[in-house]
Amino acid sequence: EGSTASSGRTYKLINNIDMTGYTYVPIGTEVHPFNGVFNGCGNIISGITYNDSASDISYAGLFGKADSSSTIELLGLVDCTFSSNSTSGSTKIGAIVGYSNGLISNCYSKSVVRALNTSNTLAAGGLVGELGVEGSLTGCYARPNNQGTTGSVIEGTNPLCSYVQEGN
Repeated sequence: EGSTASSGRTYKLINNIDMTGYTYVPIGTEVHPFNGVFNGCGNIISGITYNDSASDISYAGLFGKADSSSTIELLGLVDCTFSSNSTSGSTKIGAIVGYSNGLISNCYSKSVVRALNTSNTLAAGGLVGELGVEGSLTGCYARPNNQGTTGSVIEGTNPLCSYVQEGN
């Protein structure tokens, strides 16, 4: 996968953050997925409001896409809203990450995940939209208010993870 500035780097969240009123763009894309370590140090991020209306592949959450060398740990998301209204392509949306092939450990979310996809596939989960074949979740939970609909195929809406690829 694409190399990014996050390769081999560790990021630590040293305080709680309230993102109310700030514009937010997910960390990690299809071309440049997150591939570092994000240690939330037991802190909380709150108040994120994100609405994606991409017409192609959509990855939405605190992290959009995370690859196999990534770790996201010890983090809470509270009172955030992640929405996607894709008109084509596929949608992967979760509060922590839209799509992950990495490790997600000891994270939780008490946030809203809302997705509408009118033409293709949808994976909307309270924590992770889709967990790739190399991805893993451990010690995580979600208390979401998930809402997902699609015009053709729905892969699911689930409190923790919508779609898990075979091998996990």
